[in-house]
Amino acid sequence: MVRNHRPLEYDFPVEYVRGKDNVTADALSRIEISSSELNAKIESSTYVVTRGQARK
Repeated sequence: MVRNHRPLEYDFPVEYVRGKDNVTADALSRIEISSSELNAKIESSTYVVTRGQARK
């Protein structure tokens, strides 16, 4: 399948912030999740079975 690709135009400024000064991104990347929360998220995941898989 061939798809047409066009460059997307975005109009926003990009500003460099040193890692040491970029505390928001650092805090978000270090958010801890407890194992019980992680297990709850895994258990609540939706599993999809296709007709092909069901026939096996």
